[in-house]
Amino acid sequence: MTLRRTLAKKVTASGIALHSGVPVTMSLSPAEAGRGIVFRRADLNVDIPARYDLVSETRLGTVIGQGSAKVGVVEHLMAAAAGAEIDDLLVTLDGPEPPILDGDALSYLDLLENGGVAEQSQARTVLKVKRAVKVQSGQAKASLLPDDRLSFSYDLNFPVIGEQYYQFAFSRAGFRAEIAPARTFGFLSELEALNKMDLAKGASLANTLALDDNGSPMNSCGIRSLMRLATWRSQVCPWWPVSRAGGRAMPPTMPF
Repeated sequence: MTLRRTLAKKVTASGIALHSGVPVTMSLSPAEAGRGIVFRRADLNVDIPARYDLVSETRLGTVIGQGSAKVGVVEHLMAAAAGAEIDDLLVTLDGPEPPILDGDALSYLDLLENGGVAEQSQARTVLKVKRAVKVQSGQAKASLLPDDRLSFSYDLNFPVIGEQYYQFAFSRAGFRAEIAPARTFGFLSELEALNKMDLAKGASLANTLALDDNGSPMNSCGIRSLMRLATWRSQVCPWWPVSRAGGRAMPPTMPF
């Protein structure tokens, strides 16, 4: 029997929200067993469970909502929580998004690890993949396959960046070393248009891998992310909706 995990203590961080560009303070707190991961908009006094059926938008970030209350760009933190195998967590915000921090999952993983881990008395609920499940949208395809371990494989053909292929068998150490350091990315030529759409107002070279029209990184620390565009975006982020579908997924293989 595997027990549910939460934080041992509360941790706090402040920074700029990626899309809205406003300053935000976020606290990550222990939560009771079985609660799952919940985002609390303290400024609106609304709790929003991080569930796949509450996803309302996926354009340049994942948005979850309850009624008119929403929280955007949750994928970085959710990937870190999945990578740390945290089941129950209260995320309190005084704004519309978590602070983007370094633009990767590693910043959130560091926060979670600073909070320590406490095992709950309740057993972890799991979902078992018993048959192949496949979906397709345009040229994009994804599938879940039964397996005896949690693993990911991915093929990507992205404009300018080119073709990438990666395989990853999940472990907490592997997530920290291989997946978490990759940053969010974008093309500098698209920034003005995004700002007009009220997006990427908080983006900077300090939190975003900026690419020129040739796909070359414009910030010196960007190479680490360029090599993992397929890995982070398309292997870790899809795992959190699976883990928030009523229980953590038992090991499937997830090819994309």
